Amino acid sequence: MQRAIGVAGAELARFGCGCRFRFHGRRRIRSRGVVQRFVGKRVRFGVSFAIDMLDAEELERLRHFVGALEERTQLRAFYFVAALHLPHQQFRIAFHAQRANSVLLCVVERGDETVVFRDVVGHAADIFFQPSDDLAARISGLGSPLRGDYYQRKDRPDSIEYWTRHNVTVHHPFTSVEDSLNQLQFRNQQYPGYIDLLPVSGKDGMAVLDYGCGPGHDLVGFAHYSRPKRLVGVDISPSSLGEAEERLKLHHAQAELVRVDYGAYDLPFDAASFDYIHCSGVLMCIEEPARLLREFQRLLKPTGELRLMVYNYDSIWLHLYVAYVVQIENGLYSDLAPRVAFTRTTDGEDCPVNAVWRPEEILALGRETGFQPEFLGSAVSLWELHLLPRRHIACLQPALPRESRTFLMGLRIDAQGHPWHGEHRAGIDGCFRFVRSN
Repeated sequence: MQRAIGVAGAELARFGCGCRFRFHGRRRIRSRGVVQRFVGKRVRFGVSFAIDMLDAEELERLRHFVGALEERTQLRAFYFVAALHLPHQQFRIAFHAQRANSVLLCVVERGDETVVFRDVVGHAADIFFQPSDDLAARISGLGSPLRGDYYQRKDRPDSIEYWTRHNVTVHHPFTSVEDSLNQLQFRNQQYPGYIDLLPVSGKDGMAVLDYGCGPGHDLVGFAHYSRPKRLVGVDISPSSLGEAEERLKLHHAQAELVRVDYGAYDLPFDAASFDYIHCSGVLMCIEEPARLLREFQRLLKPTGELRLMVYNYDSIWLHLYVAYVVQIENGLYSDLAPRVAFTRTTDGEDCPVNAVWRPEEILALGRETGFQPEFLGSAVSLWELHLLPRRHIACLQPALPRESRTFLMGLRIDAQGHPWHGEHRAGIDGCFRFVRSN
């Protein structure tokens, strides 16, 4: 809700409509009790704007602003009405006066849909609209819907249940080789530079293991852009493995697909079986990453190589999106450290395990498990690039942790518009190369 008000203020300045808006009462409306409760449902919300009384000329300018806001937020319907003249019987608006020229909106109700408001606003104009699914997340600036109650709920799924229900292609039914490769390219384009750090080409004649293969993005990549002598995909989700199998058939590619139980770290392969192990976005989703790394060390040939992608602490995602947009702007998981709140924001709020590490933490873990590790760099997601211009307004917030403010203020932006922290891009996808130390 407060994001809508923020958009309103920004767009007024941009469109220069000249209306004299004065916001009264609290500066920031809490979305925690409103937006998150209705994410993913078709409900009607009321956004309250406190404004001065308008003359006819100003009213026309305001209507122009409302039209622009309607286009900006992709609303299905957008109505501008005066608060004290709402059709009480039609909308069944409950309100009562708190003081002169003030209204407390208690309930907005129509049919069986109800939204409760608890904020006193000044002499108000109220805008009612009917959003489509996920509009609440878009208005509040979130990348995906968040309810903010993960740790209070008892119906949390386990890892096998979660990763069977969700996967990176949203269970997309692939229909052709072109469709399959387009989806792979789309994934890579969401994270500029990722495919250069974890390539699927150049593996001709190798035995390749893709651990956590999901519905087969990188298996297809290895099969199409390389000619491995052996290709193996491992995952905990039977549905994703089934989708990977059907997808590989489109490419006439052969691969061994192996399902393992969550928490099973002993893999059914001989020692020194693989030239190359690919593990992208998986290590942070298991409870004992060191055990898995030791198993990888056993499976690699003496000259073999492991490439990892894990979530990067030194990123725009953690220091801007989580620490500011999620925790400050939306008031979600604001009682947690950003590192803990981060775990609810990446692979879905209900993802059971989702860690984030500093590069030096992964390097130390690699050395402890028998590797010579190297940090290759990070890929910045398009979502992070989308948020990057907001880093300065975030730094103006006293509530932003000092560490995040220092990180954001110290960023260097290159010619492509990518942020750098020290010698590496400040992106969420931290990529590493491990080779055996003995």
